[in-house]
Amino acid sequence: MDEIQQQLKQEPNNDELWFKLGQSYLLEGEFDAALICFDYTLQLTDNVTATQLAAKATTLYYLHKQAMTDEVSLLLEQALQLEPYNEAALSLIANDHFISF
Repeated sequence: MDEIQQQLKQEPNNDELWFKLGQSYLLEGEFDAALICFDYTLQLTDNVTATQLAAKATTLYYLHKQAMTDEVSLLLEQALQLEPYNEAALSLIANDHFISF
């Protein structure tokens, strides 16, 4: 994570670095920091991807204690419109259905 942060000091508008940093924070369970990174990613990206939207949705899902909020649902819907078989989006939906039982 330190290496990515150092690279961002040199390239603060690099959406790919922000996304990598967000993924690192997400894996560490640092959801507030991950959300900031994913927001920067989406702001800096010319062509938003399904994976970027799904990453933000996943972060919000865990920030809201595994709740499928309207914002999470909208992000997942947008992700699946871009890429109907996006693994990250479909996994989050499946996980939510699984824990709902």
